[in-house]
Amino acid sequence: MKSFVLNIYNRIDHRAFLLSLIFSLFVFFFERTVFKVNYREHTFQFLEFGKLAIFFLIIVILISLFCFFIFTYLSFVSSWKYKLFYFLIFALAVLQEYGYQKAFGRFSSFTDLQIAYFTTSEQKLNAATAYLNLMAAIPCIAYLFVLVTVKPKTIVHGLKSFIAVVVLVFSLTTLWWFTMPKFTLAYDFPTVSLMAFSRSEISFLLFRTFAYKGKREQVEQPQLSANYLPTNNIVFIVDESMRGDHLSLNGYLRPTTSYLEELSKRGLIHNWGIASSASTCSIVTQNLLVTGLGQEDLPDTDEKINKVPLIFQYAKAMRYKTYYLDGQMDTPWGEMEGEARLYVDHRINVSEFYTNSTIYWDTDFEIAKKVNEITRVSSGNFIFVFKRGVHFPYNYQFPPSEKTWEPSFVGTPVDASPEQLQAVINSYDNAIKYNSNRFFQNLASDYSNLPNNTVIIYTGDHGQTLSDNGVNYPHCGESRSEAIVPLFMIGNLGKEVDVKFKASHFNLFATVLDLMNYPEDLRKRKYAISLLKAKESDSKDRYYVNHTYSDGTMVAGSKFKFD
Repeated sequence: MKSFVLNIYNRIDHRAFLLSLIFSLFVFFFERTVFKVNYREHTFQFLEFGKLAIFFLIIVILISLFCFFIFTYLSFVSSWKYKLFYFLIFALAVLQEYGYQKAFGRFSSFTDLQIAYFTTSEQKLNAATAYLNLMAAIPCIAYLFVLVTVKPKTIVHGLKSFIAVVVLVFSLTTLWWFTMPKFTLAYDFPTVSLMAFSRSEISFLLFRTFAYKGKREQVEQPQLSANYLPTNNIVFIVDESMRGDHLSLNGYLRPTTSYLEELSKRGLIHNWGIASSASTCSIVTQNLLVTGLGQEDLPDTDEKINKVPLIFQYAKAMRYKTYYLDGQMDTPWGEMEGEARLYVDHRINVSEFYTNSTIYWDTDFEIAKKVNEITRVSSGNFIFVFKRGVHFPYNYQFPPSEKTWEPSFVGTPVDASPEQLQAVINSYDNAIKYNSNRFFQNLASDYSNLPNNTVIIYTGDHGQTLSDNGVNYPHCGESRSEAIVPLFMIGNLGKEVDVKFKASHFNLFATVLDLMNYPEDLRKRKYAISLLKAKESDSKDRYYVNHTYSDGTMVAGSKFKFD
């Protein structure tokens, strides 16, 4: 035993060991100080789970920090070729995690990568440049200095040691992945940036591997006559980053939506005004809109989001021709991946809306023209539109010649100083004014007599913070501002509706089913009340969710009260 211990002791490079300990402590205290990584507060949150849970959490944190120490030690005593690998991994981790600290005041989670996975290359580039945190240079330079100056005095490590540390971190992360959800909040345990990065990347891989991929529930086919065809068109429009209280249609002082105001004055809009979004992030909102899960279904601990029928399945059952028009992506995303393709007859991607004369900020106008073209000549179409909208950077969503309010901020909100807040708002309002007016002018020729009984449902996917309460990220957080969306309908609804009802995204699934005349007794689930039936007296407290998923599911577990 003594010889075994001495053998291990002699194999350790004591100088590298000491430098690794010093560097690990430096990173620990640096990140804890600069980013306020609060180990104590997070631990006390687990009091409700009992002392055993707190003990478990402390052990996990200590193991995570020990893994970081092992990583740095092996990197210091490795050959130059592998030192380069260690440095690249460390630098990538620090750049990513410090970026999330700048944007959201936290390290990343695997759900952030799920969102990033479905973003466009343009959005990835915008986010990367916006969230670049120069503080990352400090640990990277310090790490590089030690790597260069430390020369191994005992054994020079190489591939085997590199593989060993990767296997160690992967194994522990996998264990945490399958254990932590039992404690709900535990998976986001505080740690250093490198380990948070490893946790996010490996967890994303595990999520993509183990998420439910079976068949969705089927919907019942109503008894329809052989020659039955729908006699209306349903156009379901989801606008990107459209904050409802910045529409003059809803009382905003600036004339951002003058065209819609004119339609409203003519009594052509059924406007529920300020509504609550389902989520503060696009992918979660779309998933909830197309599946109809309600507030009571959250948190989604058994992956209902991947199992319940899609709105397109109901549309096909009622013999609608189905369309998905995407103003952002060329590939299906979220719950529109995989089996959903079976129920969409025509998917038209963003690249198909570009012509030789189309500039990216005019993409939505081409979409509007396409919807106009379809609804003008036929009925029986269900058209789901996800617009390009006014996603940040806002100055990318309108031409420089269309500045109504100045100064108009150029860049991303996260880079704006407090003195530039008004310029950010000016840029956002300019984008809404340019996009909204022209979109609706192209969507239909005569809103007083929409062709083929067309009904238009319009909402936003989420709002924007616009730096309310000092936050510097645009959305995907927890604030109410990010959940404020518009909600209105245009067309003959066949009955009077009560627009005083406190509306939410969760009411839209049943609304679409009613417009399709899909029998209520055949519906697979009890959906939230339809806007065609809801009265003011039916109003209830509204909730929205952020994108911090729980239990490895695609639906957020953190609910926040809107009203």
